[in-house]
Amino acid sequence: MSRQETDSPSAVCPETWVLSPATETEPAKLDLQGDAEWMKEAMSQTVDFKIVEEIQDGQGNTIKVAAPKSTKKLSRKQLKARERKRAAQRLCGEYYPGINGTDEDEWDA
Repeated sequence: MSRQETDSPSAVCPETWVLSPATETEPAKLDLQGDAEWMKEAMSQTVDFKIVEEIQDGQGNTIKVAAPKSTKKLSRKQLKARERKRAAQRLCGEYYPGINGTDEDEWDA
């Protein structure tokens, strides 16, 4: 690749992520721009993840990785505190679903 081709990010990836800044009334918004065919092709590709059970450090020691902790059920006191906090945020206009949490969190917990 020549210098001109490497200066342009679209030469490597035709997809561009534009993040509009947050204002006092609206949260930040993400806008994906780019070649629709390329993005459709990229979305159809699968990504495989595997859970790492052991890692090896620089000294050659094998370390077992702890399994992720399961979500615990919140106590009634914690649920009431979260409900009061969200009600106060809504009154002040500071509550944005998906950013400060969602109402669905209360039902999943």
